[in-house]
Amino acid sequence: MWKAVNKEEKRVKELLGNARRRAQRRRAYYDSKLGDPMQLLRVSGTAVQLVTNPEIYTFNEDMKNLMPWASDPSVKIDRFDGRALLDFIPTATQAMIESGLKPDKDEDGIGNELRFQRWHDLVDKIRLGVSEEQCIRNNEEEWNDLVARHHALIGKVSEKYVYS
Repeated sequence: MWKAVNKEEKRVKELLGNARRRAQRRRAYYDSKLGDPMQLLRVSGTAVQLVTNPEIYTFNEDMKNLMPWASDPSVKIDRFDGRALLDFIPTATQAMIESGLKPDKDEDGIGNELRFQRWHDLVDKIRLGVSEEQCIRNNEEEWNDLVARHHALIGKVSEKYVYS
């Protein structure tokens, strides 16, 4: 009788251990997938060979095929232009002021801190005299390390559980 109880207790402990390991593996997987998407955003460009084709030139130069840039609507850009990906923080316009909307006031002083943090990396790189190519290489290495860590974490958790 005691043998049967001990055997059942071991089986229950094993089931609970398997469930815990499965939950850890599932958590690691979802953490790797559900990270901050802005941290994983990569924008890169490549050189393009210029082709002298009058039809393409007239299409690209036609103002109907261009869109206004969010930062300055008087500037027209191609929809594939990289400037369309840049952040834009609108300022208070005369229409906003007339309608009664007021621009955000920086009462707690956090606005200056956020503005500083926005440009902190660029200012730091300029201050240190780091070239643009070196920054790109460093960013690529950081990106690869981040991806490798996520894969290692998933692999480490999945090794602990053995299907039987």
